Amino acid sequence: MQLSLWPGGSEDYAQGTIDWAGGEIDWNSSDYREAGYYWFPVQSVSIQCANATLGDVAEGRPSTGWVYTGNMSEGTPVREES
Repeated sequence: MQLSLWPGGSEDYAQGTIDWAGGEIDWNSSDYREAGYYWFPVQSVSIQCANATLGDVAEGRPSTGWVYTGNMSEGTPVREES
C-alpha cells in the first residue's frame, strides 16, 4: 500500500481546489526547504475488504479486492478484479 500527498494547493489548480486543499502551498516553509518535500506521519490505517457488487454476485464472481491501474478520461478508476 502507498499513501501519497497531492499538492491540491498548487497555484496550477483552480481557486476552488486550492480553497478545498486549505490554501496555496508555501514552498518557502521551513518544512519544505529543509527536507525538499512535504511529508506527513501516519499513525494508523484501517483497511477493510469491500463488498462485492450485485453484478459480481449475480455472475458468481464475488470480488475480494481491486487493483487500480489508472483513470479513464472521465476520472473513473480502471478496475481489475483480484
